[in-house]
Amino acid sequence: MKNNKPNFISSFIFLVLVVFSVVRLLVLPLPRQIGLTFRNTLYVFPVILLLVYTACAIRRSWLKSVVFGLLFAIFLMPLSGVWNSGISWQYALGGTIPWSDGFTLQLNTLRFLYGQQMGQTTALRTISTVFYASILRLTDNNFHLLFAIMVILIALSVLLCTNLIGKKIGPVAGAFFYANAFFYFREHQGEYMTEVYGFLVGMLACYFLLSGIFDRRNTRILAGFALLSLALNARPGPMFILMTAGLWYFFIFLKENRRRMLWAGGALALMLLGFALNSWNTWHVYGSTKVPNRQFAEIIYGLCLGGYSWDHTLYLPEIQALNDSDQAYADLFQMCRRAVEENPDNLRAAATRIVGTLIHDDDMGAFSYFNGGDKAEIAVVRYGLQLLWCIGLLICIRRFKQKEQAFLLACALGMILSQTLGLMITSYRLRFHAATIWLPGILIGLAPQYLLNRFEFSLFAEIFSAETACIRIPVCESMPGE
Repeated sequence: MKNNKPNFISSFIFLVLVVFSVVRLLVLPLPRQIGLTFRNTLYVFPVILLLVYTACAIRRSWLKSVVFGLLFAIFLMPLSGVWNSGISWQYALGGTIPWSDGFTLQLNTLRFLYGQQMGQTTALRTISTVFYASILRLTDNNFHLLFAIMVILIALSVLLCTNLIGKKIGPVAGAFFYANAFFYFREHQGEYMTEVYGFLVGMLACYFLLSGIFDRRNTRILAGFALLSLALNARPGPMFILMTAGLWYFFIFLKENRRRMLWAGGALALMLLGFALNSWNTWHVYGSTKVPNRQFAEIIYGLCLGGYSWDHTLYLPEIQALNDSDQAYADLFQMCRRAVEENPDNLRAAATRIVGTLIHDDDMGAFSYFNGGDKAEIAVVRYGLQLLWCIGLLICIRRFKQKEQAFLLACALGMILSQTLGLMITSYRLRFHAATIWLPGILIGLAPQYLLNRFEFSLFAEIFSAETACIRIPVCESMPGE
């Protein structure tokens, strides 16, 4: 009979560290600078990489639990810094009070909890609001406790994905994945926004999708599709990923499956689940499913005018007129057609701005959430990560016949197609990418993991096991079917 005592001890150690971290960082006072250092500086990047590499590569289970417990504490540090300093930013006052869009979301949540209808802006995407309202109902409207619960759940989901990637791809890939997730989410801690829910459910989708692909389990993959649909409906972003991942599932993963149509039908139904649930919630909290999606119109029309952001088109009379239109999308199409016909160069100007912003903008571009240093340091990190992303994409292209590589390639294609909508020029720090930020986290780790495996170089060789990476880069050797 298998001895489960070591696993029990490791789990107990991790649980103790989790409880200790929550109490010490989120309940008891702590010097503010400790947490703010992890929230606002770039210098913690190499420290985090080394710690996560250690956690993923170490052999002894109890020691692995200790390091993972430390990583859990690190993930809570930014919220500790916010609460102990009382800082304010665009979406929060004094580190606790929702502001700007967060205030609108909070107001409509409270209206819903007290039996009233939500306003238009919140009723358009209700999944996250209803989820928050459920927690608030159980906690007697304690927003502090809600923020803490969300950060704890997100930290655990990130560690779950990090451990999986560390085992299946390699410790370096796991390190880059955790660092990418940490730097993206650290500025969202303490916010009452849809990005928080989208990030959490997106991470869970990542775990189920990857574990299902690695182990050839269709049920897990379908659960991943359902969660990804929920995440993208709660925090819309690169929606084309759903389409390209679905095509990958049908044409590649199920290629030789005798129940191909059955599984594909189930996947399609679960992909539509998020849209159906969002509409159902909208009807219950707003009284109608016909909610004007002004922001979509503002973004699309801004692109047709030459690559302007939504705040440029917000108060244009033709956009305002869509509020009273019974055929808003048809009218939007006509508006865009006229704008392009009057100035055909608009689309080229929009494409130029999108590409320029994506590559060079430190506030809106790719990996712009890796901030907190001087301009030169941020540029080195951002351009370096963009280079790793491109090399990771090339690795996927080279190994596209492997199902795992083809999945990442399909998702990357969906993300690239989504950039044609100019998502990055509409908000700072890639807020629209909250539900799918796990994808670049995987891609940037493929190249360094490939180099580590190719040259058979391992830090602390006497401590770390050579068997920690089950699948060596070139990533993901084929596994037998289900």
